[in-house]
This record gives sequence, structure tokens and C-alpha cells, in this order.
Amino acid sequence: MSWKHKKWQKNRKVLKRDLRLIMDTPTAMAIIKTYSAYQHRTHIYKFWAIMGKHKAFQEEYNRELFGKMLTGSDGIWQTLYFINKDLHAAHIRQVPERLALGDAYGIAKRYMHLNFPRQ
Repeated sequence: MSWKHKKWQKNRKVLKRDLRLIMDTPTAMAIIKTYSAYQHRTHIYKFWAIMGKHKAFQEEYNRELFGKMLTGSDGIWQTLYFINKDLHAAHIRQVPERLALGDAYGIAKRYMHLNFPRQ
């Protein structure tokens, strides 16, 4: 663990404990879907960075797709706000969003694995 992550270690432990206390199936699914949306957005941004260098792509994109993209936020804090406002208020500025998303995703996956094992 790097020094950057150690800086947040105490707050992350408290966040993980609180997430385990409120975890249920709808919460786990919301967190997993939030993580998937975050990864999807990251993939699209990388794709645009690569393809944006090609003039033909820019012209085709402007003609066919410009203005037709769904927008919105896929952050973990927004998801936690609608799941549990007290948890959101207690931790929003205590842990960076990227670390909180990874911690929440790990807890949600473990919850789903333990409660709904594959057969």
C-alpha cells in the first residue's frame, strides 16, 4: 500500500464497516451497477482520446452521434446519497471517490457471492 492510500486508511475502515452494516441485495446491485457505469465511462473516454486524433472519425462522429449521448453522474457518492443519506453525509469528504467506489464494489461483490452462490 502506497503512502497515498495510507493517508485514507482509517477513514476507509470506517466506511467499509458502515457499508457492511447497511448492505442488502438492492444496495449491492446499485453499487455493482455504479461500478460498471464508471468503468464504461472510462472506456469511452479512452476510446475518444484515441479516435479523436483521426479526422475521418471526428467528421463521422459530428455527423452521426453528436448530441445523442446520455449524460449524468455515475459516482458512488450520488448512489450512496439515495441509499442512505446519513452514510453519505458522514463519509463524503472523508475518502476519495475512486477509493470509496473500489471499497464499496468489493463489499457488494462479497455480499452477493456469500448470499447467492453459483450452483
